Parts: sequence; C-alpha cells; structure tokens
Amino acid sequence: MQSATIADKLIENGMWPLAALLCVIVLCLFFRGPITDLIKRFRTARLGNRTVEFSEATAEQQREVSASRPTLALPATMPPPEPLYASVEQEIEKTLAPLTPESQRAWLIRTVAMLRFRYGHEINYRLIFGSQLQLLLEANTPAGVQVARARAIYEQARTQYPNFYGEYTFEQWINFPMFVGLLQQTALSPDTNVVRITPVGRNFMHYLVETGLTQTKFG
Repeated sequence: MQSATIADKLIENGMWPLAALLCVIVLCLFFRGPITDLIKRFRTARLGNRTVEFSEATAEQQREVSASRPTLALPATMPPPEPLYASVEQEIEKTLAPLTPESQRAWLIRTVAMLRFRYGHEINYRLIFGSQLQLLLEANTPAGVQVARARAIYEQARTQYPNFYGEYTFEQWINFPMFVGLLQQTALSPDTNVVRITPVGRNFMHYLVETGLTQTKFG
C-alpha cells in the first residue's frame, strides 16, 4: 500500500515527525479550503420528502465533484508567519535538516502526491454508491467483471432503492467509477466488454481498509 510504504520508509530512517507532521501540514495548507467547500456543498440533498445524507450522494453530485477537483497552486512568495503552525514547522525543519536539499524536495513532492490521492479517495468514498463499491470488489480479480454482471449489480441496487435511483441510468452509474479512474473497461470481443479495477482503484480499496470505511454503504 502506497501510504503505508512511505510512512514505513520515513520511520525506518528515524524521520517519524516528517511522516506525521509534514502530512498534516501539507494537507491543511493545500486542501483545507477545497475539502471544506465540497463538504458544505454536498452534505445533504433532497429526494422527494426526505433528506439524503452526504453518504447517499446523487448522480448529479458525482458529476459535479468529478468536474471540480481543485488543482494545486502555490503563490510565488514565502508563506507569511503563522504562530499556530510555528512549533510544528520548527519540528519539521529539525527533521529535514539532516537531509540534502534534493532529498527534502523529493520527500515533499512524494508526500503531496500521496495526500492528493488520499484527498481524491475521501471525496470518492463520500460520493460512491454501495453498489459501485460491490462492483469494485468483484472487479478486483485478474478476470475482471463482464458488463452483463455489472448491469445485474446495478439492477439489483435500482430495485432496492427505486426512489433514490429514479432516472439514473446504468451508463451513468458505471461512468462515475471509470471517470475518476477506479475502473476501466476493455473489449474482449465485439460482444464482450470487461470491467477491471485500476491501480488507483486498488489503492482506493486499501484506503478504505486502512481508514475502517468497510461497512455496507447506501446505494
């Protein structure tokens, strides 16, 4: 698992503050605004006379979040002093001091890359349906899942949650996990398409286990 491997390497080299503190700082500085804004936008939705919680995201929410993922942008100036972060920044500087500038830069880039994946996994989990998670699990095999089986999973969920799915089609349902890179579809023959999990999808599943997000999910 990518995140565990990075943390293990840092700890093995006596750099546990970098593994823990740098991750927290980078996450807060780069992603706090986008995460907060998205949670505020998509915490609830109305379906008829009932309120759907954030974990019961609609198809429209899936499309909007997929199209609005923020990109990393930093100003060209030094960050202004911030007393709240001072003690943590000093600890990180102390941890980084023995490293060469090249190593410092490489670990910072790796940590940001890792956190961007984790950020994407968090948003995807909030929006993905339980039936789409089932498809991911079944697609996590060398053979993958034939589209006919994927459609059966969709139809079962649509029967179980008819009001929730409404006019949400199979194509829309299967498009979300493919659009965000968790699944890919390949043609074995003109009449047979197979859905397989991607490396990002496997990392997403590891993330769910690591964070304890393995309970049955709505949808």
